[in-house]
Amino acid sequence: MIVRFALSSMVAGHAYPPAEISTEIGRITIAATRVDRELALNLVAIRHPDPLEELLKRNSSRLLEIAERRFEELFENDLLESALQDLATARSALDYRHSVAHTIWNLSGAPAAISIADLAGAESDEAMDHLLRRDVDSPAWETLHPKSQGAGPQSLKELRPIRANLEHAQEDLQALRFKLASALFSGTPPGAKQVLVP
Repeated sequence: MIVRFALSSMVAGHAYPPAEISTEIGRITIAATRVDRELALNLVAIRHPDPLEELLKRNSSRLLEIAERRFEELFENDLLESALQDLATARSALDYRHSVAHTIWNLSGAPAAISIADLAGAESDEAMDHLLRRDVDSPAWETLHPKSQGAGPQSLKELRPIRANLEHAQEDLQALRFKLASALFSGTPPGAKQVLVP
């Protein structure tokens, strides 16, 4: 017995979330690298022995650990508490970045399918590539954050505050850099355990 059927669509290629979602995920990634850079600049400003180039090779968690240890070595009282609070804010913002970066996006079923007519009608390699690597705006997207086993952030409403928190963390760390360097080398504001000669 021969069974015949007409194939109207198939799942092929790689579907991506809508462009504005992918763009926001990219912005989050860029904002997080700026937080890492600011952490490294804080360390350089207070004479960490490693050069900036070496510090920039470290991951966020390691930079936070080094900064916390260094701050505790050099500072005390209100200045130390303020600096540790800025690190905690940065850590929280970077943790949310991890939730974005490690979220698995899955689209299945009809929304993931490409029509056979569209495939057959692709007149160039570029047109075929566009079909096979396309942005799909669909409520059928499912996200999974592997660590929490819950849904990962998937809407602009969820993603934009993550980026904004990273931007604020970068700004706070930048202000902290100048405050710590001033305390360490001029004694103002107070809080350096020992004022150093610049």
